[in-house]
Amino acid sequence: MFLELDQIARELDEIYLPLEQEGITSMRLLAQSDADAFVRALENAQETLGVKFPLELSRLVCKFDFGEFEVCNVRFGTDGDYASELVRLNSTDEYGGKWWRGEERPANLIVFAVGDHPWIFA
Repeated sequence: MFLELDQIARELDEIYLPLEQEGITSMRLLAQSDADAFVRALENAQETLGVKFPLELSRLVCKFDFGEFEVCNVRFGTDGDYASELVRLNSTDEYGGKWWRGEERPANLIVFAVGDHPWIFA
């Protein structure tokens, strides 16, 4: 049986909300504070990267704020702006670093989260 997203968010709240008083944050699925602005930012990210994100991913990140979300040592965003993070993760960095081989990023793959080990989720 799979859990619905709202149920996952409630259960993460039950576990991690008390820990936020201890300074442990970013482990709850919070609602997107300005969904319209995020939709525009996500559209800009898609245009910048030349991709169309899967509908399921778009719906998920437009409903919940992934800007600083992390779970089980998998980090989705780092600075509060998940759309910019998607662009950063899927672009060549200032040192020429990238997660793909060759010149061009594979058109059908994007990285949407990274872990503390050399695991990248695409």
